[in-house]
Amino acid sequence: FGGLGNDTLVGNALNGVLMGFEGNDDLRDAGGTDTLDAGSGNDTIDSVDSVADVVTCGPGTDKATSDPVDAVAADCEPPGSPAPPTPPGNPTPPSSPQPPVVTPPVVPIDHTAPTAKLSLGKGQGLSSLRSSGLKLSVKSSEIGTIAGALTAEASTRKALSRRGFSSKTVLAKGQANAAANLSKALTLRLTKQGRRALRGLASGRFKLVVTVTDRAGNKRTLTTHVRLR
Repeated sequence: FGGLGNDTLVGNALNGVLMGFEGNDDLRDAGGTDTLDAGSGNDTIDSVDSVADVVTCGPGTDKATSDPVDAVAADCEPPGSPAPPTPPGNPTPPSSPQPPVVTPPVVPIDHTAPTAKLSLGKGQGLSSLRSSGLKLSVKSSEIGTIAGALTAEASTRKALSRRGFSSKTVLAKGQANAAANLSKALTLRLTKQGRRALRGLASGRFKLVVTVTDRAGNKRTLTTHVRLR
């Protein structure tokens, strides 16, 4: 039993009674079927022993910790049974796996013109140009196209201008596909104006321009001068 002051009362494993009376008391039950009465004051009661007990707190602000099987008076604050655990919030659902981001490889831009070599078939003249065209051989380092044009040099342009033809008249032209590192045949055939311009001409000096273009649009221009009789 307690007195008028603050008391600490601890029971044992046997059945018993703990009375706190006045004051701020601390009552603890170690076992057995017991009656715990804290009396007036701000009291703390612990009746947890897995055995049915009777708990009374009395006037004041009290704290009672008890077993579910205990009979706890309504004047105990908070209620004698342990508060149920707070249920956890809704767990965050796992995020759906995202497909990996695939970065396409960077393709370098081709700014380099192809290398090319031009050769003119031997033994060709104005007669063969009129009948079967001017035969060339072009070797390119890349796949692409080959285009060629034949115009008159200064001395021959004068003769043509006297016949009423412009100095910029394209006399013969042709086109072919280029293969990488392979020689391709290219034939320049007379245009209608070229055939009329060269009619009756015994010889002349001409400028031959060949342009090789790769798939990226880079161009290589080859120029040579020929004399045809």
